Amino acid sequence: MTCTSGLIGCTRFIREAPDQFRDGNGIFDGFLLGFATSLELYMALRVIIGFASMSVAVVSFVLVVELVSGRYRTVVGILNILPVAISYVLAAGIAYFTRDWRLMQFIITIPGAMLLSIWYWLPESPRWLLAKGRIDELKLIIDRAAKTNGFRLSEGYEKTLASPDQDSAEEVVSIFDLFRMKFLRTTLVMLVVWFGIVLIYFGITLHLSNLGGDIYLNTVLAGSVESIAICLSIVVVLKLGLRVNLFLYMVVAGISCIVMNFVPDGNLWVIITLAMIVKCAVGACNAIIPTFTAYQYPTTMRNLGVGAGNFAAGIALIIVPYLWLLEHTDQYLPITVMGVFSIIGGLSLIVLKDKLSQKHRQRQRSGSGSVSGSVVTRSTDDETR
Repeated sequence: MTCTSGLIGCTRFIREAPDQFRDGNGIFDGFLLGFATSLELYMALRVIIGFASMSVAVVSFVLVVELVSGRYRTVVGILNILPVAISYVLAAGIAYFTRDWRLMQFIITIPGAMLLSIWYWLPESPRWLLAKGRIDELKLIIDRAAKTNGFRLSEGYEKTLASPDQDSAEEVVSIFDLFRMKFLRTTLVMLVVWFGIVLIYFGITLHLSNLGGDIYLNTVLAGSVESIAICLSIVVVLKLGLRVNLFLYMVVAGISCIVMNFVPDGNLWVIITLAMIVKCAVGACNAIIPTFTAYQYPTTMRNLGVGAGNFAAGIALIIVPYLWLLEHTDQYLPITVMGVFSIIGGLSLIVLKDKLSQKHRQRQRSGSGSVSGSVVTRSTDDETR
């Protein structure tokens, strides 16, 4: 059920609906979950929390990358996933000291309540408001940002904000727009890549207890390695671009999975080392893929693109627990399947463009050289604006 919230969370209605309600709903149900007395009630609350949390995750990511521009968008987009890696370390510590799932549920729900305090000051995306022709609201946000940063705007700057025609501003995009000829190839590739990344990411994460050693130590180690990989990936991405890094990380993760099948029995630390390499590489992929996806779509379709990716990720999440049942057929089959899907996802990126690369930016600038730089246009492609 959670995978569908990736698409539902990117619709026009959900984007404009109060995020306070969704976050508050998840917090309320999170506390109720700690009092669940039956499996049916537990699963029902989990479904509701899944819808709420995924909707907030998709919309929040798109919002933060649209509030900044240039290389800061890449930095913020990648750092957006860093708290996930840190939470693995914290969750292992909480589980070690509590040893009770109800108490742990209460503890991990408390931080979510802190989000409610920031929604009042959180602005809507200026790019989205511009694309929708809501110039008055856009001006208020720009004035507020300029005042906060001590920047003085020229008088009448709002006249340079080109307002779109009424029909374009009121045009509502739908999920089916992702599969139009213009975006079909991009959407299909993104579905394959998201599926491959999440399949291997959670396939390894949920299998840490079967690698040997202490499960708490393994989780802390995996979360720490992933955190370091995410931070280092920012530097590398700014140098080489998103697509090259995503390709290399997915291929390395896939090959490492396959190599694990050839490690002789008794070499526990070799297995754990390879697993950490996979976790490191796929953790960086997990941080890069939302930003890469956001760059592939215009502003009005960005929520849809990222949401569709999360839908594919949700399907992978459903498959992961059953994937390990293939061990009964062949003990090497699950890890091989994950490795193959990761390599396929990496190779499929070859057909897409990296809109963060310097070559692409140069081509875009040369193609739009005749457009005056003093006017902010309505173009929903942020690279040509």
